[in-house]
Amino acid sequence: MSGKKFRFSLHDVLELRRHQAERAEQDLARAYRDRQAQESALEAAERRLHELAHRTPTSGVADLVSLRQLAAYRLDAQRAAQAEAQTLERLRREEAQAKRALVLKRRPEEALAILRDDEHSAHRKAADDAESAFLDEQAVVAHCRKQREAA
Repeated sequence: MSGKKFRFSLHDVLELRRHQAERAEQDLARAYRDRQAQESALEAAERRLHELAHRTPTSGVADLVSLRQLAAYRLDAQRAAQAEAQTLERLRREEAQAKRALVLKRRPEEALAILRDDEHSAHRKAADDAESAFLDEQAVVAHCRKQREAA
């Protein structure tokens, strides 16, 4: 098969779209890791809160000061758990946004890849057709030459 080598005219645009999609994938991976880390932090905060909720003052007699300290520890743990939960919700929203961004970045890349494949197929078909036409012409010329020589 002879002829010109295939060159996709929008190759640079396709590479740019591919790079943007890869960056969106990296953003999604980072958002996923951040969410997982935050889920672990929330679990730790909830374990701490659970431990404090079931703790009693260490001394045999519960005095007012130790009860207030324990209540303050519990309140701080509860606030920390709530803050971790709010952060987790924010990170979940960010992860969902990163997923949507990835889908939006993939669409143009996929469209360009399909266009490239279609153009490449058309290029190969045209080259095959040109080669077939050349071989047919050669066969006709050879046939005509044999008929002239026979006559």
